[in-house]
Amino acid sequence: MQHLSRFISAVFVCSFFFSCGITTKVIDTDTNKMDFYESGVFTRPLVADIIVQDDRVSVEYSVPDYMKVKKDGKQNALITFKNQHNCDFVIDPVYEIVTKTGASSEVNIILSGYPAKYENIQQVDTLPHSILQYATIPKDSREISFLNSETENPTTMGVDLIPLTSYAGFQFDKALNSNMRGYVSFEIPLTNKSQCQFDFIDKSNDEVIGTYISSSSIEYITISAGLMKEYKMTRILKLRAMGGVNFTSSEYTIKPSSLTYTSNYSYSENSSDDSQLLSLGIRAGLALDIKLYKSMYLTAKAHSNVNLLNVFSKPKLAFVTYEGGLSEVQEYKLNDKSVTYEQFINLGLGLRVEF
Repeated sequence: MQHLSRFISAVFVCSFFFSCGITTKVIDTDTNKMDFYESGVFTRPLVADIIVQDDRVSVEYSVPDYMKVKKDGKQNALITFKNQHNCDFVIDPVYEIVTKTGASSEVNIILSGYPAKYENIQQVDTLPHSILQYATIPKDSREISFLNSETENPTTMGVDLIPLTSYAGFQFDKALNSNMRGYVSFEIPLTNKSQCQFDFIDKSNDEVIGTYISSSSIEYITISAGLMKEYKMTRILKLRAMGGVNFTSSEYTIKPSSLTYTSNYSYSENSSDDSQLLSLGIRAGLALDIKLYKSMYLTAKAHSNVNLLNVFSKPKLAFVTYEGGLSEVQEYKLNDKSVTYEQFINLGLGLRVEF
Protein backbone atom coordinates (compact mmCIF):
# COMPACT_ATOMS: atom_id res chain seq x y z
CA MET A 1 0.00 0.00 0.00
CA GLN A 2 2.91 2.35 0.75
CA HIS A 3 4.44 1.69 -2.67
CA LEU A 4 1.09 2.42 -4.35
CA SER A 5 0.81 5.78 -2.53
CA ARG A 6 4.28 6.77 -3.66
CA PHE A 7 3.49 5.70 -7.25
CA ILE A 8 0.24 7.68 -7.36
CA SER A 9 1.99 10.75 -5.91
CA ALA A 10 4.77 10.55 -8.48
CA VAL A 11 2.31 10.17 -11.39
CA PHE A 12 0.26 13.11 -10.16
CA VAL A 13 3.29 15.42 -9.82
CA CYS A 14 4.57 14.48 -13.28
CA SER A 15 1.15 14.90 -14.89
CA PHE A 16 0.70 18.33 -13.27
CA PHE A 17 4.05 19.75 -14.35
CA PHE A 18 3.99 18.31 -17.86
CA SER A 19 0.40 19.29 -18.54
CA CYS A 20 0.40 22.82 -17.11
CA GLY A 21 3.56 24.26 -18.63
CA ILE A 22 2.62 27.10 -21.03
CA THR A 23 4.96 29.41 -22.97
CA THR A 24 3.40 32.68 -24.11
CA LYS A 25 4.68 35.57 -26.23
CA VAL A 26 3.11 39.00 -25.72
CA ILE A 27 3.31 41.83 -28.26
CA ASP A 28 2.30 45.20 -26.78
CA THR A 29 1.22 47.82 -29.32
CA ASP A 30 0.21 51.46 -29.03
CA THR A 31 -0.66 54.11 -31.62
CA ASN A 32 -0.23 57.79 -30.81
CA LYS A 33 -2.26 59.81 -33.26
CA MET A 34 -2.67 63.60 -33.56
CA ASP A 35 -4.55 65.29 -36.38
CA PHE A 36 -2.84 68.32 -37.87
CA TYR A 37 -5.82 70.59 -37.45
CA GLU A 38 -5.59 70.09 -33.69
CA SER A 39 -2.30 72.01 -33.71
CA GLY A 40 -3.73 74.91 -35.73
CA VAL A 41 -1.45 74.20 -38.68
CA PHE A 42 -3.06 73.45 -42.06
CA THR A 43 -1.23 71.35 -44.64
CA ARG A 44 -1.69 70.36 -48.24
CA PRO A 45 -3.24 66.90 -48.78
CA LEU A 46 -1.14 63.81 -49.44
CA VAL A 47 -1.95 61.44 -52.32
CA ALA A 48 -0.41 57.94 -52.63
CA ASP A 49 -0.68 54.88 -54.83
CA ILE A 50 -1.70 51.57 -53.23
CA ILE A 51 0.02 48.34 -54.27
CA VAL A 52 -2.07 45.27 -53.35
CA GLN A 53 -0.62 41.75 -53.33
CA ASP A 54 -2.51 39.31 -55.58
CA ASP A 55 -2.61 36.36 -53.16
CA ARG A 56 -4.37 36.15 -49.80
CA VAL A 57 -1.97 35.30 -46.96
CA SER A 58 -2.41 34.69 -43.24
CA VAL A 59 -0.70 34.76 -39.85
CA GLU A 60 -1.45 33.00 -36.57
CA TYR A 61 -1.24 34.77 -33.22
CA SER A 62 -1.51 33.03 -29.82
CA VAL A 63 -3.38 35.06 -27.23
CA PRO A 64 -2.19 34.66 -23.60
CA ASP A 65 -4.85 33.85 -21.00
CA TYR A 66 -4.80 37.30 -19.39
CA MET A 67 -5.43 39.27 -22.61
CA LYS A 68 -8.82 40.33 -23.96
CA VAL A 69 -9.32 38.42 -27.21
CA LYS A 70 -11.69 40.89 -28.85
CA LYS A 71 -9.46 43.91 -28.21
CA ASP A 72 -5.82 43.21 -27.52
CA GLY A 73 -5.80 39.96 -29.46
CA LYS A 74 -7.20 41.57 -32.61
CA GLN A 75 -4.75 44.48 -32.55
CA ASN A 76 -1.74 42.29 -31.89
CA ALA A 77 -2.70 39.88 -34.67
CA LEU A 78 -2.92 42.87 -37.02
CA ILE A 79 0.55 44.11 -36.02
CA THR A 80 1.93 40.58 -36.44
CA PHE A 81 0.46 40.44 -39.96
CA LYS A 82 2.05 43.78 -40.93
CA ASN A 83 5.45 42.78 -39.56
CA GLN A 84 5.56 39.35 -41.20
CA HIS A 85 4.32 40.50 -44.63
CA ASN A 86 5.95 43.95 -44.62
CA CYS A 87 2.81 45.89 -45.45
CA ASP A 88 1.11 49.10 -44.32
CA PHE A 89 -2.43 47.77 -43.94
CA VAL A 90 -4.62 44.72 -44.67
CA ILE A 91 -7.39 44.61 -47.25
CA ASP A 92 -10.44 42.40 -46.58
CA PRO A 93 -9.21 41.08 -43.20
CA VAL A 94 -10.85 37.88 -41.98
CA TYR A 95 -10.33 36.75 -38.39
CA GLU A 96 -10.75 33.15 -37.23
CA ILE A 97 -10.65 32.26 -33.54
CA VAL A 98 -9.51 28.78 -32.50
CA THR A 99 -9.99 27.92 -28.83
CA LYS A 100 -7.91 25.00 -27.58
CA THR A 101 -9.11 23.54 -24.31
CA GLY A 102 -7.07 21.33 -22.01
CA ALA A 103 -3.67 21.82 -20.46
CA SER A 104 -2.66 24.81 -22.62
CA SER A 105 -6.11 26.49 -22.73
CA GLU A 106 -4.80 28.88 -25.38
CA VAL A 107 -6.63 30.95 -27.98
CA ASN A 108 -5.17 31.30 -31.48
CA ILE A 109 -6.22 34.11 -33.82
CA ILE A 110 -5.74 33.40 -37.53
CA LEU A 111 -5.84 36.62 -39.60
CA SER A 112 -5.96 36.39 -43.39
CA GLY A 113 -6.09 39.18 -45.99
CA TYR A 114 -4.35 40.94 -48.86
CA PRO A 115 -1.21 42.92 -47.86
CA ALA A 116 -1.14 46.48 -49.23
CA LYS A 117 1.60 49.14 -49.30
CA TYR A 118 1.73 52.88 -49.98
CA GLU A 119 3.93 54.01 -52.87
CA ASN A 120 4.59 57.26 -54.70
CA ILE A 121 3.40 59.49 -51.87
CA GLN A 122 2.93 63.10 -53.08
CA GLN A 123 1.81 66.40 -51.61
CA VAL A 124 -0.63 68.15 -53.98
CA ASP A 125 -2.38 71.47 -54.15
CA THR A 126 -5.68 70.00 -55.36
CA LEU A 127 -7.15 66.50 -55.14
CA PRO A 128 -7.49 64.46 -58.36
CA HIS A 129 -10.94 64.21 -59.94
CA SER A 130 -11.11 60.43 -59.21
CA ILE A 131 -10.76 61.03 -55.48
CA LEU A 132 -13.51 63.62 -55.53
CA GLN A 133 -15.77 61.20 -57.39
CA TYR A 134 -15.06 58.45 -54.85
CA ALA A 135 -16.00 60.79 -52.01
CA THR A 136 -19.49 61.17 -53.47
CA ILE A 137 -20.15 57.40 -53.61
CA PRO A 138 -22.43 56.23 -50.73
CA LYS A 139 -20.52 53.82 -48.53
CA ASP A 140 -22.20 51.56 -45.99
CA SER A 141 -19.48 51.50 -43.38
CA ARG A 142 -20.12 49.48 -40.22
CA GLU A 143 -18.05 47.49 -37.80
CA ILE A 144 -18.52 43.72 -37.81
CA SER A 145 -17.36 41.47 -34.99
CA PHE A 146 -14.04 39.87 -35.87
CA LEU A 147 -15.11 36.56 -34.34
CA ASN A 148 -15.88 34.77 -37.61
CA SER A 149 -15.62 31.22 -36.28
CA GLU A 150 -14.69 29.37 -33.14
CA THR A 151 -13.37 25.85 -32.96
CA GLU A 152 -12.96 23.93 -29.70
CA ASN A 153 -10.39 21.14 -29.72
CA PRO A 154 -11.07 18.82 -26.77
CA THR A 155 -8.28 17.19 -24.81
CA THR A 156 -7.23 13.73 -25.93
CA MET A 157 -6.02 12.16 -22.66
CA GLY A 158 -6.87 12.28 -18.98
CA VAL A 159 -5.69 10.88 -15.65
CA ASP A 160 -7.78 10.32 -12.49
CA LEU A 161 -6.04 10.03 -9.12
CA ILE A 162 -8.37 8.83 -6.34
CA PRO A 163 -6.73 8.69 -2.89
CA LEU A 164 -9.84 9.09 -0.72
CA THR A 165 -13.11 7.42 0.39
CA SER A 166 -13.77 3.72 -0.29
CA TYR A 167 -10.83 2.97 -2.60
CA ALA A 168 -7.48 4.27 -3.86
CA GLY A 169 -7.14 4.20 -7.63
CA PHE A 170 -5.55 5.40 -10.83
CA GLN A 171 -7.32 5.77 -14.19
CA PHE A 172 -5.99 6.65 -17.64
CA ASP A 173 -8.31 7.47 -20.53
CA LYS A 174 -7.82 8.49 -24.17
CA ALA A 175 -10.20 9.89 -26.77
CA LEU A 176 -11.26 7.41 -29.44
CA ASN A 177 -13.44 9.90 -31.35
CA SER A 178 -15.36 13.10 -30.63
CA ASN A 179 -17.88 11.27 -28.44
CA MET A 180 -16.15 8.30 -26.83
CA ARG A 181 -13.07 7.65 -24.70
CA GLY A 182 -11.44 4.39 -23.71
CA TYR A 183 -10.27 3.93 -20.12
CA VAL A 184 -8.15 1.59 -17.98
CA SER A 185 -8.20 1.75 -14.18
CA PHE A 186 -6.37 0.11 -11.26
CA GLU A 187 -7.87 0.19 -7.75
CA ILE A 188 -7.27 -1.07 -4.22
CA PRO A 189 -10.34 -0.90 -1.94
CA LEU A 190 -9.81 0.83 1.40
CA THR A 191 -13.12 0.14 3.13
CA ASN A 192 -15.13 -2.15 0.85
CA LYS A 193 -13.88 -5.68 1.60
CA SER A 194 -15.14 -8.98 0.24
CA GLN A 195 -16.12 -12.24 1.94
CA CYS A 196 -16.27 -15.70 0.36
CA GLN A 197 -18.05 -18.95 1.30
CA PHE A 198 -17.98 -22.50 -0.11
CA ASP A 199 -18.38 -26.19 0.89
CA PHE A 200 -15.72 -28.94 0.84
CA ILE A 201 -17.25 -32.09 -0.72
CA ASP A 202 -15.89 -35.64 -0.30
CA LYS A 203 -15.67 -37.00 -3.85
CA SER A 204 -16.02 -40.64 -2.69
CA ASN A 205 -19.60 -40.18 -1.45
CA ASP A 206 -20.50 -36.55 -2.35
CA GLU A 207 -21.03 -35.73 1.34
CA VAL A 208 -20.21 -32.30 2.79
CA ILE A 209 -16.96 -32.33 4.77
CA GLY A 210 -17.39 -28.82 6.08
CA THR A 211 -18.32 -25.24 5.22
CA TYR A 212 -15.80 -22.43 4.99
CA ILE A 213 -16.81 -18.83 5.66
CA SER A 214 -13.99 -16.30 5.68
CA SER A 215 -13.84 -14.98 9.23
CA SER A 216 -12.17 -11.72 8.18
CA SER A 217 -12.66 -9.53 5.14
CA ILE A 218 -10.47 -10.25 2.15
CA GLU A 219 -8.43 -7.54 0.50
CA TYR A 220 -8.43 -7.48 -3.28
CA ILE A 221 -7.25 -5.46 -6.28
CA THR A 222 -9.36 -4.51 -9.28
CA ILE A 223 -8.52 -3.79 -12.92
CA SER A 224 -11.22 -2.39 -15.20
CA ALA A 225 -11.32 -1.37 -18.87
CA GLY A 226 -14.09 -0.02 -21.06
CA LEU A 227 -15.67 3.05 -22.63
CA MET A 228 -16.49 6.49 -21.24
CA LYS A 229 -18.57 9.39 -22.55
CA GLU A 230 -18.48 13.02 -21.39
CA TYR A 231 -21.41 15.42 -21.09
CA LYS A 232 -20.53 19.11 -20.69
CA MET A 233 -23.08 20.69 -18.36
CA THR A 234 -21.64 24.19 -17.74
CA ARG A 235 -18.35 25.98 -18.33
CA ILE A 236 -16.81 24.40 -15.22
CA LEU A 237 -18.97 21.32 -14.71
CA LYS A 238 -19.17 18.09 -16.70
CA LEU A 239 -20.51 14.57 -16.20
CA ARG A 240 -18.87 11.32 -17.30
CA ALA A 241 -20.63 7.97 -17.78
CA MET A 242 -18.58 4.78 -18.06
CA GLY A 243 -19.09 1.09 -18.52
CA GLY A 244 -16.83 -1.90 -19.11
CA VAL A 245 -15.45 -5.18 -17.83
CA ASN A 246 -14.07 -5.71 -14.36
CA PHE A 247 -11.37 -8.14 -13.19
CA THR A 248 -10.74 -8.79 -9.48
CA SER A 249 -7.94 -10.73 -7.80
CA SER A 250 -7.67 -11.53 -4.08
CA GLU A 251 -5.66 -13.82 -1.84
CA TYR A 252 -6.64 -15.31 1.50
CA THR A 253 -5.47 -18.01 3.91
CA ILE A 254 -7.61 -21.03 4.87
CA LYS A 255 -7.05 -22.94 8.10
CA PRO A 256 -8.75 -26.34 8.56
CA SER A 257 -9.70 -25.34 12.08
CA SER A 258 -11.80 -22.45 10.75
CA LEU A 259 -14.24 -24.78 8.93
CA THR A 260 -17.63 -25.84 10.28
CA TYR A 261 -17.58 -29.68 9.95
CA THR A 262 -20.35 -32.22 9.63
CA SER A 263 -20.55 -35.05 12.22
CA ASN A 264 -18.43 -37.58 10.27
CA TYR A 265 -15.47 -35.34 9.32
CA SER A 266 -12.63 -33.35 10.84
CA TYR A 267 -9.15 -32.06 9.91
CA SER A 268 -6.09 -34.23 10.28
CA GLU A 269 -3.55 -31.55 11.09
CA ASN A 270 -3.54 -27.87 11.95
CA SER A 271 -2.12 -26.64 8.65
CA SER A 272 -3.08 -23.74 6.41
CA ASP A 273 -2.87 -22.92 2.74
CA ASP A 274 -2.99 -19.70 0.71
CA SER A 275 -5.79 -19.60 -1.83
CA GLN A 276 -6.70 -17.22 -4.60
CA LEU A 277 -9.99 -15.90 -5.90
CA LEU A 278 -10.37 -14.48 -9.42
CA SER A 279 -13.57 -12.75 -10.50
CA LEU A 280 -14.73 -11.43 -13.87
CA GLY A 281 -17.71 -9.14 -14.26
CA ILE A 282 -19.05 -5.85 -15.57
CA ARG A 283 -18.88 -2.27 -14.29
CA ALA A 284 -21.07 0.83 -14.56
CA GLY A 285 -20.27 4.20 -13.07
CA LEU A 286 -20.55 8.00 -13.10
CA ALA A 287 -18.11 10.84 -12.42
CA LEU A 288 -18.76 14.53 -11.76
CA ASP A 289 -15.88 16.91 -12.61
CA ILE A 290 -15.57 20.48 -11.28
CA LYS A 291 -12.94 22.64 -13.00
CA LEU A 292 -10.42 24.10 -10.56
CA TYR A 293 -7.75 25.59 -12.83
CA LYS A 294 -7.19 25.15 -16.56
CA SER A 295 -6.98 21.38 -17.07
CA MET A 296 -7.28 20.34 -13.40
CA TYR A 297 -10.58 19.14 -11.97
CA LEU A 298 -11.97 18.00 -8.65
CA THR A 299 -13.71 14.70 -9.42
CA ALA A 300 -16.28 12.70 -7.47
CA LYS A 301 -16.83 9.14 -8.74
CA ALA A 302 -19.22 6.27 -8.06
CA HIS A 303 -19.23 2.83 -9.65
CA SER A 304 -20.64 -0.63 -9.07
CA ASN A 305 -19.12 -3.98 -10.01
CA VAL A 306 -21.22 -7.06 -10.74
CA ASN A 307 -19.25 -10.33 -10.74
CA LEU A 308 -20.44 -12.85 -13.32
CA LEU A 309 -17.75 -15.50 -12.93
CA ASN A 310 -15.81 -16.49 -9.77
CA VAL A 311 -12.88 -18.88 -9.94
CA PHE A 312 -11.58 -20.31 -6.64
CA SER A 313 -8.21 -22.02 -6.41
CA LYS A 314 -8.36 -25.38 -4.59
CA PRO A 315 -6.50 -25.27 -1.25
CA LYS A 316 -4.24 -28.15 -0.21
CA LEU A 317 -5.68 -29.32 3.11
CA ALA A 318 -5.92 -32.71 4.84
CA PHE A 319 -9.23 -34.11 6.20
CA VAL A 320 -10.26 -37.34 7.95
CA THR A 321 -13.57 -39.22 8.15
CA TYR A 322 -14.93 -41.34 11.02
CA GLU A 323 -17.44 -43.20 8.88
CA GLY A 324 -16.53 -46.92 8.89
CA GLY A 325 -13.42 -46.21 10.94
CA LEU A 326 -10.86 -43.42 10.93
CA SER A 327 -9.44 -42.79 7.44
CA GLU A 328 -8.13 -39.93 5.35
CA VAL A 329 -10.22 -38.24 2.70
CA GLN A 330 -8.50 -38.98 -0.58
CA GLU A 331 -10.10 -36.37 -2.83
CA TYR A 332 -12.41 -33.44 -2.31
CA LYS A 333 -13.89 -30.59 -4.34
CA LEU A 334 -15.42 -27.15 -3.73
CA ASN A 335 -19.16 -26.53 -4.13
CA ASP A 336 -21.77 -23.78 -3.52
CA LYS A 337 -19.16 -21.04 -3.94
CA SER A 338 -20.21 -17.41 -3.39
CA VAL A 339 -18.66 -13.98 -2.92
CA THR A 340 -20.24 -10.99 -1.18
CA TYR A 341 -19.07 -7.40 -0.77
CA GLU A 342 -19.69 -5.01 2.10
CA GLN A 343 -20.72 -2.18 -0.24
CA PHE A 344 -22.57 -2.34 -3.55
CA ILE A 345 -21.41 1.14 -4.66
CA ASN A 346 -17.78 2.27 -4.49
CA LEU A 347 -17.27 6.00 -3.90
CA GLY A 348 -14.13 7.97 -4.78
CA LEU A 349 -12.92 11.57 -4.46
CA GLY A 350 -9.76 12.95 -6.00
CA LEU A 351 -8.23 14.99 -8.83
CA ARG A 352 -8.36 14.76 -12.62
CA VAL A 353 -5.78 16.17 -15.04
CA GLU A 354 -6.42 16.43 -18.79
CA PHE A 355 -3.81 17.00 -21.48
